[in-house]
Amino acid sequence: EAAVPDRLGAALVKTATMQFVAVPALYFPLFFAVVAAVRGYPPSEAVEYARAQIRPLLLRCWSFFLPLQLSNFVLVPDEWQVTYVSLGSFVWTCILSYASSPPPAATARGAAAECEPVMEVCEVPMEPPPGGLSTDDLLVRRRARRGAE
Repeated sequence: EAAVPDRLGAALVKTATMQFVAVPALYFPLFFAVVAAVRGYPPSEAVEYARAQIRPLLLRCWSFFLPLQLSNFVLVPDEWQVTYVSLGSFVWTCILSYASSPPPAATARGAAAECEPVMEVCEVPMEPPPGGLSTDDLLVRRRARRGAE
């Protein structure tokens, strides 16, 4: 019976390390750098975008991965832990993909109206932090900058 509290304590430490150290320090900087590069944001706009999106995205990430990681370290046998987290990561990617996609009619209408690649139209709809810029604000700025060029 002493193994259960030891396993739970170890699971809490591993989960906290992953979610409160590794994810903010490694995952999100890489994530935002890739998103900025794919969308063609200049460095200043990339930083602005990351600042506007980090809080809501981090809270969503924690709401999904804290239970996933904790259950992984407590309930899943060691030999299945990588598979379990990989499956969870796949589900998370599907959720992000679905959440970031506008309705099909909006995508077709936006792409046809503006003659821009679909990637430009498919901005991630997330709540802006208080006083922060939303994805829509950044997109409007980018389009205005393009018009001025």
